[in-house]
Amino acid sequence: MTGMTVLMAARAYSPMSADPMQIIHIDHRNVELEAQGRKIVARSAGVRKATVPMRLVERLVITSSAKISATLMLKLNEQRTGVLILPSRYRGGRPLHIAEAATDAELVRAQILTAGSPGGFALALQFVRMKLSAQILLLQELEACYGAKRRLLKEACQQLQRARGQLDLPDLGLKGDMDRLRGIEGAASARFFKAWGQCFAPALKFNTRNRRPPMDPVNVCLSIGYTLAHHEALIAACTRGLAPHVGFLHDPRANRDSLACDIVEAVRPVIDRWVLQLFRAKTLRPEHFSTTPGGCLLGKAGRKLVYADYFENTAHKVARVCASQAGWIRHELGSKANPPLDPAPSQLVTLDDRK
Repeated sequence: MTGMTVLMAARAYSPMSADPMQIIHIDHRNVELEAQGRKIVARSAGVRKATVPMRLVERLVITSSAKISATLMLKLNEQRTGVLILPSRYRGGRPLHIAEAATDAELVRAQILTAGSPGGFALALQFVRMKLSAQILLLQELEACYGAKRRLLKEACQQLQRARGQLDLPDLGLKGDMDRLRGIEGAASARFFKAWGQCFAPALKFNTRNRRPPMDPVNVCLSIGYTLAHHEALIAACTRGLAPHVGFLHDPRANRDSLACDIVEAVRPVIDRWVLQLFRAKTLRPEHFSTTPGGCLLGKAGRKLVYADYFENTAHKVARVCASQAGWIRHELGSKANPPLDPAPSQLVTLDDRK
């Protein structure tokens, strides 16, 4: 069906299911979605075009002005299917993330008390440490692939290693200096993007990270990838009883899921690797984009390629790391709850494990 794509995800994306789970991507403004029993029915101009068993739908991603019935939204929420609604073209709007929360009052109380405390700073420190470690790993990989850029990549890698070393200085932890921690992270990210950006063709005009609106094809794809990862982080936090708006590295702010932002930091290098591969493999080409005074836009054909590639090759990696980190946070906070929760430690999956 034009405008509706059923993307098959890897089995690892939902290991409890006997059937492969599906991601539904809607990119057509005339599509109407409704529930009929336990099935999702898609119609266009009143004509039935497709039917998908609801129990097999892991995610619903909408990049158009499609219409969704309230009954369908309630049923998707009941089975904890994540829903992400994105503007197909940047108009200053915010993505809408819908995830069912399983909030645990004692856990959230511990989360609020930990935020802003030395324990919260220790968690923030770990988020930054994992992010820098993953960025270093990616730069080391690129050294072997881009011989002409090897010196620049190696220098950037060494600078990030020094930045990571600063995280272990005793005075940083003792003072709990959040501004200094964020300064280390920000400077390291700027250095990373300067070196990483050299791996793209000059025609793509990538110079630095920019957004709202993104001004070049690379930044368009980064924004899409980071938004998809944020959605996964939000679902991971909600399903583990955490309050997504109470973060540790990111301060609470109106209309911001600060904890999801924390979780995403360590996942960003996965998206960076994926975006680079999109252009390196020529899955995306400059002609898939157009430039306007309001920013760079990805055309419909390009959007179809981007979402298909993400859900086939990268979504399960992002979901796995987000779930692991949310479980780790729950364990760390659970020991502070009254009574304590999760007595057994959970294994923290980092980006070094890229299976």
